[in-house]
Amino acid sequence: MPLPMALDHINLYLLEDTDGWWIIDTGIGFGETQALWQQIFDQELQGKPIKAVLCTHMHPDHVGQAGWICDKWRVPLYMTMAEYLSARTYSKMTADDLSWTSERYYRNAGMDADYFPQMKARFRGFGSVVEKLPGAYRRLEDSDYLNIGGVRWRVLIGRGHSPEHACLYSAALNVLISGDQVIPRITSNVSVSPGEPEGNPLQHWLASPISRSCNGCRRTRWCYRPTIHPFTGCISACAPSYNTMKTTCWHWKRHVLSRAQRWNCCRFCSSANSMSNKWIWPWGNALPTSIT
Repeated sequence: MPLPMALDHINLYLLEDTDGWWIIDTGIGFGETQALWQQIFDQELQGKPIKAVLCTHMHPDHVGQAGWICDKWRVPLYMTMAEYLSARTYSKMTADDLSWTSERYYRNAGMDADYFPQMKARFRGFGSVVEKLPGAYRRLEDSDYLNIGGVRWRVLIGRGHSPEHACLYSAALNVLISGDQVIPRITSNVSVSPGEPEGNPLQHWLASPISRSCNGCRRTRWCYRPTIHPFTGCISACAPSYNTMKTTCWHWKRHVLSRAQRWNCCRFCSSANSMSNKWIWPWGNALPTSIT
């Protein structure tokens, strides 16, 4: 399905069951997504109905059309508790929910004083790209099993990219539907959010059990590419790179906190400067120290 950004599409899945279809992730509540889903409903279901919707996590490109599809087909929504409740919370947020805590977050990240009021004035939030979510859901938990079309799918929970991300793993097919927990070539987006400014999502992401649980998995269905790729356990492979980046962040932190502009004083600051337009380090006066 198309996305209105540089990352211009997301892969979604239909799993055939004996009496209907499961939809895995739904696309963003924007543009032509609904029309494309209607085209699939009209042409691709082979006379079977949609019987369930499963969203791996709460981000709009995954949950954005869940409410519309569930309402259209009167079918249940499957999510983990943290993802469902987060999706409901974030989809109802307005600019009035951005308070002094949000302002402090951006100031600690090195933003100028006028950044927050400008951002708040143009804030639209998840609700602008997420259809109204169902008022009930069916809870997924780690190591649950779903039997779909005679295939046993194990629910694996990852964290860091989102609070309680659900992946589906089939040992029989040797396939992992990874959502955004594992992505080819790049890492998942792992960000400290204004809602939890002292959080350490990178620690949760690096500690994800998914790479250990799927050591034998050689095929992974990724969200953002149309092919099946070898599973390489890239979460654990990122730890050495993180240690190098952590050194850069420690060095750069002194300049951010002092508001100094000595960006080219050394190779660490030069590297940080090249990333400054893309990444934010909102840890205030202390970077996380508990990741090994």
